[in-house]
Amino acid sequence: MGRSSSIFSSDIPGAGILWMIALFLVLEVFARVLWHPMVIGERLYTRFSPVYDYGFDATQPIWFKSGNRIEFVPTQYLNFRGHTLPYPKPDNAFRIFTLGSSVSRSGADTNYSYFLKQALETEHPERDWTVTNLSADGIGSLRIMLMLQKIMPLSPDLVILHVHGSNEYEDERDALYQRQLHQGLNGILFQSRLIVLMKKIYGYMTLKDQGRVWDAEEEIRANEDPANWEQWLQSIDRNTARMIQLCTKHQVPVILVGRAEKREGLAGFDSELVRQVDHILKAYQEPGVTFFNTSKKFFEYHPEPRGKALLFTDEAHWTGEGHRVIAQQLLKHLFSFAFLK
Repeated sequence: MGRSSSIFSSDIPGAGILWMIALFLVLEVFARVLWHPMVIGERLYTRFSPVYDYGFDATQPIWFKSGNRIEFVPTQYLNFRGHTLPYPKPDNAFRIFTLGSSVSRSGADTNYSYFLKQALETEHPERDWTVTNLSADGIGSLRIMLMLQKIMPLSPDLVILHVHGSNEYEDERDALYQRQLHQGLNGILFQSRLIVLMKKIYGYMTLKDQGRVWDAEEEIRANEDPANWEQWLQSIDRNTARMIQLCTKHQVPVILVGRAEKREGLAGFDSELVRQVDHILKAYQEPGVTFFNTSKKFFEYHPEPRGKALLFTDEAHWTGEGHRVIAQQLLKHLFSFAFLK
């Protein structure tokens, strides 16, 4: 018999290339369709993102529907803790989402969202309360806004926005690096999720890629420039306005959580940055949007000199006691909304 005339026959020049292209396309489909936490597992999915998005890709999901539940799965770039919500939303459910950075993220069972849920269940057991804390380390107002957009389809009843004001540099730096990664030839190659995954896994296995190492001194210099702070405060203002607009459009009430910190020589939990951030947030108070004065609540609970019990040694992040105090005050503040009374 004569030999096969298939175009994939090894006797035909270029057949090997055609096989390689076919294999690449199959694996690319896998990377796009099956690189999913419910298929490969949450641990692998969280370790290797198929894109270099750094939390700025509005199309990258942070939750997935699986049967009768919604699963929140952290990513390589957004280290919020995983959560589960029932699907569809129960009739008596009241869904609260907290969005912020490391201050509101804190420990798994020492953050104010955790304490608030406990208090709500104790005070009002007739409702099905969920307080989903999606705060992630090192993200500023832009990435918080992008996360807010992604939770809107889940019918939130209340959003707690904690724009702390310390991570606008990180947003600016990571966004610039993300754009630079996609310039020139990389911009073409990194359209392939398979190539991105292969590069990341190879770097991890050979210890050649341990993640981006940022220049701490560069950040210090950037923070010492008043012009940068003016620009970052403008970003907070602009992104807060967009978040309030989005919540208003969907008729979702908002609590804006203010900043609190200790600074040498200043009374209470005040500083110039506290005043600047709080001034921005206060300006957005309107029906359905309320401001929570954190520095004032801390001071009322722990006037000098015992105030440091509420903060860690960096004097910006809150201790478990600090989070518990804020949860107690947030409970009162939450029911100041007319529709919750």
